[in-house]
Amino acid sequence: SKLETELKEASKRLDKIRYDLEVQNDQNDDDSRQRFGSRFFNTFQSTFLPVNNSNLGANYIIDAGDVLTVQYIGSRSFSKELTVQRDGNIYLPEVGMVNVRGMALTDAVTFLEEQAKNAITGLRIFVSLTSVKDINVLIMGNAENPGLYTLPGGSSPLALIYAAGGIDDKGTYRNILHKRGDQIIQTIDLYDLFINGFLNIEYDLRAGDVLIVKPKLSEVTLAGEVANQATYEFFQHESLDAIIGFGGLVSQFTSKTLQVS
Repeated sequence: SKLETELKEASKRLDKIRYDLEVQNDQNDDDSRQRFGSRFFNTFQSTFLPVNNSNLGANYIIDAGDVLTVQYIGSRSFSKELTVQRDGNIYLPEVGMVNVRGMALTDAVTFLEEQAKNAITGLRIFVSLTSVKDINVLIMGNAENPGLYTLPGGSSPLALIYAAGGIDDKGTYRNILHKRGDQIIQTIDLYDLFINGFLNIEYDLRAGDVLIVKPKLSEVTLAGEVANQATYEFFQHESLDAIIGFGGLVSQFTSKTLQVS
């Protein structure tokens, strides 16, 4: 009968709805089990990698092996690439040996200009950083491939993490230590980048620096009505509001510290 046919069609539609819901729930479960940030270094863009040219920050520290281009204009005419020697010196024509090792790029440029102008009247001098030396840096702890790497000077710690294949399943994205000598000079929290787009890294790498990827923090899984379902790391002092905010949902809950034993 017509009624029986309509009941069969309705039953088929209900079965289809149940199937779609199961598929969606399975997808949501997969998303929520995914560690937040785990795909970042799989899609790391080449624009994050260092470029061996003068496009470096004013705070870049000059070291042996760097190449400066110096040009005189005026009472003298001169243009040449000068390599910083092991002792930190370069030879400026008609000025002599000048030591620039350990200077920030902007300070070195100003210093060289002053030295040349004091020695030669009627002179304009232009200085630029042509190329940088390679540096050896170490990454330890919970990186995919910890070890010693050679990178261009001025590289970001991100470039070293990428070179090491990213962070392994037991490593943290939020407590990466940057060590120089016997001091921790910065602690890197990559959630600043993942969530807010802020590259909150104060210091670039220098020769001999070490990155230590610590074990991951406590974790919580956010699923349901959040924009980014995933498993998130959190510090013990972070509030429930802050943790929920990781998933892209602005919570109206009263702030409450989440304690995990």
